Amino acid sequence: MLPSANVLSIDEAIKELSATLQAGELAVFAGSGVSRGSGLPSWDDLLQQLLDWCQTRLKHCILLAGCKVDDELIGSCRENSKAKPAVVAGVVRDMLSRLTADSQNPNLDALFKRWLTGRMTQDGDKIAKPNANHRAIIKTDYACILTSNYDNLFEAAAADDGREQLSLRAFGLNFPEKVAFHLRRRIPFIWHVHGDLHDISIDNFVLTTNDYVKIRLDHPWIDLLLEVIFMQFSVLFVGYGASDPHLEDFIENLNHAFRNHRGFPEGMPKYYFVIRSDKASRVLIEHKSRLNTRVIKIDDWAETEELLHCLQQVCPRPAELAGVPA
Repeated sequence: MLPSANVLSIDEAIKELSATLQAGELAVFAGSGVSRGSGLPSWDDLLQQLLDWCQTRLKHCILLAGCKVDDELIGSCRENSKAKPAVVAGVVRDMLSRLTADSQNPNLDALFKRWLTGRMTQDGDKIAKPNANHRAIIKTDYACILTSNYDNLFEAAAADDGREQLSLRAFGLNFPEKVAFHLRRRIPFIWHVHGDLHDISIDNFVLTTNDYVKIRLDHPWIDLLLEVIFMQFSVLFVGYGASDPHLEDFIENLNHAFRNHRGFPEGMPKYYFVIRSDKASRVLIEHKSRLNTRVIKIDDWAETEELLHCLQQVCPRPAELAGVPA
């Protein structure tokens, strides 16, 4: 596929995705960008807030336990957080793990979970609410909703829309059999592929590159179920920065298995990646073309809302039926 053919305008994307949706063959993957309109932090913002927390609330609690936060290390983390965010995240994770062990404070992990839950559920002093993106996705007849987000805004959007059964069909890391059950029966569900708020702890939170490796080793069924989904459905990625090494490696391995010298076999699912025009470099477009992924270029994030709304109008999710298993 030529690079130019791999880039879609909003109108071209709506036309192509609408046909896939109406055939019942489109899933959606939502990254942290989807929840930013609800006041929740992006990954970069969350890292800065974590550094703030380490120097305030955590520092106070650790002092009470007879330990100290390394202020010099935190300062260095701040200086490098923009240029090397993944490295900084790894350093902070190691520091937290050491403090947990050294302080012998069983409440430290609970303190971290309480802080992170607050970041994932609150917009300032208010409870975060689903935004137009969450509502449009819930109301569109996607085969399933995948997300790397820990927040429960999709569940809240489903409940607000009277879709209680869908809100109950939301799964984290502890329910592989339920994901498989609903997938096999083509019953729509919400899957937090890295876990949800119930799964959070200092050592069980995806923050660094090593965490992506760890989650695959600890939960090998994740790749098995992703393989079924990505072979059965095309996938639309929204609010996703292509920075998840787990998914990127997974898609690359999957496509390597099926690509030949003529490209991809006819009928293979396609993947669609929404990205701002100023981020859509030629290198990224070429790379995505290798992965059977079409790039949907937008000039403003408001166009994502337009795209999702148009797809909702084309293929709205049917009303829930009594007796569908939750």
